[in-house]
Amino acid sequence: MIAVRGPRTSPTTQVVCESTYAPPVIDAALAIAGAALLVWGLTGREDPEGHTATARDFAAVPGGVAMATFGISSAYGFSTVASCKQAVREAPLRGRK
Repeated sequence: MIAVRGPRTSPTTQVVCESTYAPPVIDAALAIAGAALLVWGLTGREDPEGHTATARDFAAVPGGVAMATFGISSAYGFSTVASCKQAVREAPLRGRK
């Protein structure tokens, strides 16, 4: 959310979009890693000593938190960058009307 900005107007009144899709892609990768950690933590079986709760079970919580946090950030980032790029594409059309 911090790495992407919406469109801005330059001193020459042109619409400028400096944001790229790189930060949302990184957030998406971290969300996928969180999902993998969540699934790995939830699929734990009994350990050889017969305990049902293993350290693997506790990996589900940070995995779920990472998946939710970075997933929301990624969605917001993709939306912001897409809106920014769309504003740049539409700017010349608005000037002609």
